[in-house]
Amino acid sequence: MAPTQDDNQRLSRLYGINRTPMTAQIPGVQFPDSFPFDFMHLLENTFKNYVNYFSGNFKQLNAGKESYILPEAKWKAIGAATLTANETIPSTFGRRIPNIAEDRTFMTAEGYLVWSTLYAPILLADAFSDQKYYKHFMRLISIVERLLAFTSTASERQKLREDIVVWYEEYEEIFYQYDAERLATCLMTVHAWLHLVDFIERSGPLWAYWCWVMERLCSVLSRSIGSKKHPYASLNRRIIELATLASIRNRYDLQELLPHHSRMHNTRPLSRFTSEAYPDHVLVGPHQTISLHSDTTSLARRVAAHLATQIEPKPSDSLVLRLLPPTFEQWAKVQIDEGDLAWTLQGYRRRAGERDRSYVQYSQLVDKRARHRNAPPEFEKRVSFGRLERAFVVQLPANAILRQVAPTTKILLEISPCDTSIDPVTGFYRFRSLRAREVIDADCLEATVGRIESGGDWYIVRRAGVLEHSEFDSDK
Repeated sequence: MAPTQDDNQRLSRLYGINRTPMTAQIPGVQFPDSFPFDFMHLLENTFKNYVNYFSGNFKQLNAGKESYILPEAKWKAIGAATLTANETIPSTFGRRIPNIAEDRTFMTAEGYLVWSTLYAPILLADAFSDQKYYKHFMRLISIVERLLAFTSTASERQKLREDIVVWYEEYEEIFYQYDAERLATCLMTVHAWLHLVDFIERSGPLWAYWCWVMERLCSVLSRSIGSKKHPYASLNRRIIELATLASIRNRYDLQELLPHHSRMHNTRPLSRFTSEAYPDHVLVGPHQTISLHSDTTSLARRVAAHLATQIEPKPSDSLVLRLLPPTFEQWAKVQIDEGDLAWTLQGYRRRAGERDRSYVQYSQLVDKRARHRNAPPEFEKRVSFGRLERAFVVQLPANAILRQVAPTTKILLEISPCDTSIDPVTGFYRFRSLRAREVIDADCLEATVGRIESGGDWYIVRRAGVLEHSEFDSDK
């Protein structure tokens, strides 16, 4: 409180604050802990500034003594590559990103987050004349991914604090350069990052109270308001119109005839196949019965080779092949743990404009000593990537040779594995070609992935962040 009335008025004019707000009197409300920064807008502002820095459009500032501004031709190539990459990034990863070099008019917070965390780490890998700029940017991406994590220990949060300080100091050296004429780079939204871990510990995960949900609701409401003078009447009319359209749709069975982009479009429920042996995987969509021994003879051999590895002692592949049923049920899609929906190349007909969701991540236990015939097995988990060719169900009857005491249902996947290597600079998985097809168990399937082409290689794009429920670990 100001000591005198005159001081109170002077401070009020200076800071625009007249008095302590009434909300401060609510029990439990504390300043500033009860009003943390909104992480959605913080991400949008920070990533937008980095795009402006790299393209040379930040408040008419040049690079000073640094060289982080990309040449115009290289920046245009990155924009074109961004537009092309949309086709090979699943729609569940986020919205399509426009050519970021030419038109950022419709770039939203989601657009900046998706581009910065999924596209930019690959497209910027060899863009700068000095790798320190790429490393600085990737430090920020690492910080973002950890801030969006579901589990958090005290030691991890302390490391996060330290990394944010390192990133902040690098930011000052690269963009501010301790030059008064570059003071415009010293933004409050940059300083705010130093306090984010404190807000996590006092108020919970940042994603628990960011504004995305409210922004989506406001977007729906704003499109419904046709009159600024009578907004509530517009909202009421919109609700009635939607209810009327829904009634017409249901009365005349128009669910699938309305445009896909319409809120009234409602695809008929697809067929599903579940098995108690596969609680985390469900087969979805159109399905058909295919002979295992006619058009797909090579597939039958791959199925036999896979099943033979599940039996001890291992029988010959030819013996297992003779015991396979004559047909199997092929399905179009596989849903993973009520989340990702991967489609198969053979069973699903991709519609025009749909983005590719046929590349997946899977893990298998591999014997490290497989080449040593007499050595005892030593298994390790190996992460692989590939194109999902087929998903099918094989019903195996009881058979002593197959060690099946009762009829068994197997959900199997045919995969074309990516011939991957790890980029020594970025650490990302990359590939140029696919290896011979193989059959794996559906339990091995973990997630859908995207891919971006750069320099003749395809780089695997994986998501990280808010996809599951959160846990808060006190790290006692």
